[in-house]
Amino acid sequence: MTIKEMRMRTGMTQNEFANRLSIPTRTLQNWECCTRECPQYLLNLIGYYLKHENLFKPEEDITVIGKVKIADRAAELSLCSERTEGGTVFCWEAVYKMSDGQIGLIQWDGQKRVFQPLNDFKRNAEGIRTQPMHACRTITRAEMKKAPFCSAKLESLSEIE
Repeated sequence: MTIKEMRMRTGMTQNEFANRLSIPTRTLQNWECCTRECPQYLLNLIGYYLKHENLFKPEEDITVIGKVKIADRAAELSLCSERTEGGTVFCWEAVYKMSDGQIGLIQWDGQKRVFQPLNDFKRNAEGIRTQPMHACRTITRAEMKKAPFCSAKLESLSEIE
């Protein structure tokens, strides 16, 4: 966990966090924007202190907030795919809101699960999302435990544009 992630989990501002730890605010800013690197032993000590002082806010769960149409190679091969009036083959995918507030899809990429932000997808002529424009991030085991499995409930979800 980075120093910024630790601070964000406490809900403190940079000034509050720096004052609580008795470090200069500018030093904290340099660590957060990667101008300087916080030593690993210090990260461990800060994490230990924050944990044992119960300063971390409880992590929020990952929630399903809707569904979107995805037209990709997996949709073409899927048995549960549909077609638009224009002929585009698509599947419905669940949209997740992560604990950090990001909205996107959790998908398989080879042997690992990844998170792809929703606004990172290209759209075809019909406005259906196709492929991501950038790389996605791997989902941690802790996130996987919190992510609900919802493929059976897709019909009841509302569509997100």
